[in-house]
Amino acid sequence: MVEDVSKGAAGYGREGRRSRILHYLMAIYILGGLPGGEYAKFIKISRLLNVSPSTVSIMTRRLQMKGLVELIPNTGVRLTEQGLKLLSNYLWKSGLLEVLLARAGVDIDNCRGMGLRMAEGLSDEDAWILYKVLGEPKYCPHKKPIIPPDKINSENARNIALCCGITILQIPNKK
Repeated sequence: MVEDVSKGAAGYGREGRRSRILHYLMAIYILGGLPGGEYAKFIKISRLLNVSPSTVSIMTRRLQMKGLVELIPNTGVRLTEQGLKLLSNYLWKSGLLEVLLARAGVDIDNCRGMGLRMAEGLSDEDAWILYKVLGEPKYCPHKKPIIPPDKINSENARNIALCCGITILQIPNKK
């Protein structure tokens, strides 16, 4: 079962660092912080992730140092192209895994959570192989578009989270 991210970001070990980064990138994305667009407000990120504003401030500075977000103090934060690429790659892998799981007979309601949990462990090389083996699927089992990360641009970036109806509460929280 997928854990509810609203329980907070505490409790991450080394293996959870990437999950925490994805949580923040998804929160920023959901709040409209796309490259070249609006800035997601720190307080809204704090409420969405159920963490303190100071935690958001610390984490967004770390994300900025990694080149994943653009940060403006007292204004907000938005994804960089690199941050959008990382997030879209994760969601693309998740969609591919959903297709694979559905074809293997897994109940469609369970595919989403399983795909999200498995996506972090899937290498880019293996994802592209899977993409080809699956016949380059364009839709997940829920009939939402699967957009390969090399096809994401400013026009279709808003659609990546629509794949499988993903919300911040569905990203697995590794502890």
